[in-house]
Parts: sequence; C-alpha cells; structure tokens
Amino acid sequence: MDAIVAIALNTFREAVRDRVLYAMLFFALGLILFSLVLGQIADREQLRLTVDVGLGGISLMAVLVAIVLGVSNLYKELDRKTVYFILPMPIARWQFLVGKFAGMVWVLAVTVAVMAGTLLTVMCWPNEEAQSRVLLAGATDVAVIIALATSLRARPQLWPSLFAGWMLVSGSWLAHTAEANLALVFQGSCLILTEAVVMASIALLFSSFSTPFLSGILTFLVFVAGRELRWLDDLATRLHNPALHDVTRLVGAVFPNCYLFVPSVNVLEGRFLVTEFPMAPWVLVGNAASYGAVYAAIVVGLSGIILWRRDFV
Repeated sequence: MDAIVAIALNTFREAVRDRVLYAMLFFALGLILFSLVLGQIADREQLRLTVDVGLGGISLMAVLVAIVLGVSNLYKELDRKTVYFILPMPIARWQFLVGKFAGMVWVLAVTVAVMAGTLLTVMCWPNEEAQSRVLLAGATDVAVIIALATSLRARPQLWPSLFAGWMLVSGSWLAHTAEANLALVFQGSCLILTEAVVMASIALLFSSFSTPFLSGILTFLVFVAGRELRWLDDLATRLHNPALHDVTRLVGAVFPNCYLFVPSVNVLEGRFLVTEFPMAPWVLVGNAASYGAVYAAIVVGLSGIILWRRDFV
C-alpha cells in the first residue's frame, strides 16, 4: 500500500507541474463564464442554460484532461527509462500501475471540483442580491489560491486539493444563499468525474502498448463511439434488423456506454431518458457511477496484464 501511495503522490505532483493541464483548466473556466453570457440571452431559461452549458464545458475539459493524463503518464516513465529503476525495487508491476491510475483519478477529482465550485459561484450571478457576494467570493478565491500556492510551494500535492475543497465549500454556500439548485451541479459533477475516470483507464490501456499520439486518437474515438451507442441501438431497433441489433449489443458490451454520463439538466430532471425506465437523479448517478467503476477496473486490469507480459530487459 505504501508503494501505491508513493507512486500516486508522485503522479499527482507531476500533473500539477504540467502547464498543459492549467491551460485546459483556464479554458474550462472560460467556458463556464461564457455559459453565463448565454444565459443572459434567454431570460426565462437563464439558470438552466447556464448550468447546462457549464456542465457541458466541464465534461469536455475533464475528458480531455483524462486523455492527456492517460496517454502521457505511463509513456513518460517508459520513454525516460525511469521504469527500469522503479520495477527492480520491491514494487510489483500492478502496484506501479494502480499507483499511476490512483494519481490520475486524484488529479481528475481536483480538476472537476475546482470547475464545479466555479460553476456554483457563477450560477448565483443572475440573482441581483447575490452579485456583491459573488464578486467578494471571486476576490477571495484568488487570494486563497495565491496564499496556498505560496505557503505550500514545497508540497504541491497538498495545496491544489485544499483549494478544490475551498471552491466547493464557498460555491455551495453562495448557491445556497442564492437559492440555486445545488443538486444539479453535484449530480452532473459525479457523472463527469465517472466518465473522466473511464476515459483515463482506456487511455492508460492504449498507452501501455502504443505511442501517445495514437493512444489519444484511439481514446477519443472510443469516447465518441460511446456517446453515440444509444443512437446506434435505436437505429437498429427501428430498422428491425436482428443482425445489426446483435452487433450494436456487442459493441455496447465492449465500448463504454458514455451516454450514461452526459450531465444534461434535461436528463437529471427526468425530461429525457437515457435508460429504459425513469430513475430518480441520485439513483441514475449511482447506477452510472457503479457501471463506470466496474468498467474502469476491468480496463486497468487489462492494462496490468499487458504491462506484466511486457519485457523491459
């Protein structure tokens, strides 16, 4: 267990130093602010549109971060030859892989938490009584991240997690005072994090035997195919083609059912069904998270088999 924790901490520290992740995070925050502008266009649907576009932006960025982490993390160890110094130590290959994956999940959780906290803060802006508190919270958030990054510079694995917790707490407090719907953001964030974890596991699988560029392309194609699986299944049903229906069922068993993780307000509020039967929002989130956890565990297991059979001599 100590070896897994040490590798996870090192993976998280490397990700914190990666400027690509910061660029993606700032781009996602820009999308969240843009969702507020779109919300101003539709007065009656302002809050729903802000939350919907904001969650969509967080989802896209979380998947991209997961792909970048998954395709580059393991490959860097192999390319720099550092794996040749790690594996001869009393560390099993599965511990090395699980530690890497745990570190990636940690990074994804922190990233989604920061973006969710930002969305919670932004969605309070339409409430005129809360606008002064939103501005004060924004200034406080900037001061907190500067203080944490300065005082905990020697411990880069600690301050991002503390800041993510601060963003969630402050955003939740603001949303509560503005009587905004907290549940929608938390439910959508759980779906987003689950999908990002699944994509990270798939990227890790491809990177165990391929280059980062090809692994990234393949992972993104799997993501797109997973989002369209429901449409393909509906098409096979309408065409009354048993052979095509069997093919879509086989593809659905192999590819991740990413349509289950779409953080849509219409889905969470029950106006659009992604499952055969209607479910309460948290039940839907729980089922999707359980499916995602099992799928990711299987894919990481396959990655472990490939890594175990790989010759590093």
